[in-house]
Amino acid sequence: MFDGMVGNALQEIVDPAAGNSSVVASIAAAAEEQSATSEEINGALEEIRRIVNETAGGMIRSSSAVHELSQMAQDLNRVIEQLTAR
Repeated sequence: MFDGMVGNALQEIVDPAAGNSSVVASIAAAAEEQSATSEEINGALEEIRRIVNETAGGMIRSSSAVHELSQMAQDLNRVIEQLTAR
């Protein structure tokens, strides 16, 4: 009779522990997935930063070229005015 009580008591301890182990394993798997997803997001953000920096550099160069072209157009207009005024 004592053996049966001890066996039942042990079983009552082992059953919840096995369930907890399953929960811990699920949490660990979810944490790994979240970590992998976070790394992917960080990589994507770095790529976005790189593209933004390249675009900003391109816009600065384009702005400079447009300004230079505008100056050249003004110079050409002055030359044309001088030639037509003669």
